[in-house]
Amino acid sequence: MRNVWFIRNSLTGALFCAFLAGCSGQFYQIDDGQSDAFIRSAPAAIRLQSGYERARAASLASDGNGNSIAVWQEWNGSRYNIWVNRNFYSSGWETATLIESDDSIDATAPEVGISGDGSAIAVWQYWTGSAYQIRFNRYDPVSGWSASAAQVAASSPSKISPEIGMDSQGNAMVAWLQVEAGHFAVYASRYVSGSGWDTPSLIGGAAAESSNLQLAVDSE
Repeated sequence: MRNVWFIRNSLTGALFCAFLAGCSGQFYQIDDGQSDAFIRSAPAAIRLQSGYERARAASLASDGNGNSIAVWQEWNGSRYNIWVNRNFYSSGWETATLIESDDSIDATAPEVGISGDGSAIAVWQYWTGSAYQIRFNRYDPVSGWSASAAQVAASSPSKISPEIGMDSQGNAMVAWLQVEAGHFAVYASRYVSGSGWDTPSLIGGAAAESSNLQLAVDSE
C-alpha cells in the first residue's frame, strides 16, 4: 500500500515536494531535488488522501504565489483513477477530488500544470482497449474541475507519457510520445485559454525512437 504525502517548508510555507509512502514506512520521493534520507527525516509530512488504497505516480506543480496542486493515480479495487488535491497558501489543502469517472479501464501516468491566474490542467494516459489516449481535465478558479475528462487529440495512434507546462495566462503546452512508423516520436499541442487545443504537431523523433520526454514552459 502506498499513499500520497507532501512536505512544506516551515520557514517560507512553500510546498516543495510530494512523495509516496509505503505501509512499511519507506518513503519514495518525487523529483524534489533533495536526498531520500532528508525526506525520511522531515517531520512535517502531511497525508493528502483520506482512503487507504494504493497510490502511484504522484506529480506536483506550484504557482508563484505559494499555491500548489498534486495529482496521482489511485487504485479503487479494480482499476486506477486520477485524483487531485489543491493547496492554497493561506488555507492549506482541500479535499482530494476524483477528476475522471470512466471506470472501464485504467487511467495512469498523470501530470499537472498550474497557472498564475488560478487555473490548472491535469493530463494522463488512458487505455481504450486498443490504443492509449491523452486525456485532460481543467480546473477553473470559479467553477472548479470540469464534470468530465476529454481527449487532447484523436484516439489513434497510441499516445503515452504526457508532460504539461502552463504560463501565467492560463495557456498550456502538452507533449507526449506517439507511435510513428513503428517507433515513438514526440508530438505537442498548445492549449489556448478561452479557445481550446491546437492541432498536434510533430516536434521530434520522426526518424528514430524517442523516450524520456520532459517539458518546461516559462511564466510569460
